[in-house]
Amino acid sequence: MSVLPQLLLDIPPYILTLGAAILFSLSNHLQSAGLSRVSVSYGSTIMIVASALVHWAMAPFFFNPERLGAPETLYFIVVGLFLPAISMSLALAGVRYLGATLQSSLSSTGPIFAAIIGVAFLGEHLSWQMMVGIAGITAAVLLQQSRRQSPSLNWPRWAIMLPLTAVLFRILGQAITKIGLNNLPDPFYASTISTTMSALVLIGLNMPQWRSTERFTLQPGMLWFVAAGATLGVGFILLNISLFTGSLIGNVLILSTSPVFSIAWSVFVFKKEVIDARFLLAIAMVAASVFLVVSR
Repeated sequence: MSVLPQLLLDIPPYILTLGAAILFSLSNHLQSAGLSRVSVSYGSTIMIVASALVHWAMAPFFFNPERLGAPETLYFIVVGLFLPAISMSLALAGVRYLGATLQSSLSSTGPIFAAIIGVAFLGEHLSWQMMVGIAGITAAVLLQQSRRQSPSLNWPRWAIMLPLTAVLFRILGQAITKIGLNNLPDPFYASTISTTMSALVLIGLNMPQWRSTERFTLQPGMLWFVAAGATLGVGFILLNISLFTGSLIGNVLILSTSPVFSIAWSVFVFKKEVIDARFLLAIAMVAASVFLVVSR
């Protein structure tokens, strides 16, 4: 069994997933602040390394080294090869070619992929409440994205596959993690192994490309990514606990509310946007959809 406190395991999975969505949306703002100072490859690597270090800082309390020899560890190693390393790189490339608005809109297709994979491979049940919830949350995300500047149409047609592939990798990673947790019920162990492997993948891919001017130094941009990585690290742990105690479909469905929380951060904390009717309507749609999902 997991060595996490029973108190965490007793928290309803939708609460944990909402917490992860809030943290992921905050991390997006921190990443945005850092991107003006360092390159994407350098920033993303620092971020995932910081996330891994958060896990290892907590390891003396929650990590069980006896599990390292378990064959189920392979599930989490495989996930770490592409999540979040490859999925993040694809998503950032999507922002570059499509713009943030279209990228975020296409990323809201996550619940659809989760429904297909969850039903086909995990034997999960797609209730009518979940189907209405998928429609409601997707509509809320699209409504929020419509508040922003329309994206340019001057992008290559193949670029539309970047965010869709990123979403597919993310859902596959969560599905494999769910299978692994069914066989080795330790969400902190799973998150630590996957995040550490992903950090190693990014270091191996990007280190040869870094210029000498981007060597490891304490520069302001890097500190933004360290903060973003620490935020992601806690979010990954919450997400894996919710995967362990809940379903893939419900988990991804509630996690897809992250863009709406991103707008909330912009309005209430970073003061980049203002409250309008669309924002209030999106919040109401998200609240109704989440209530419908958790009350099924």
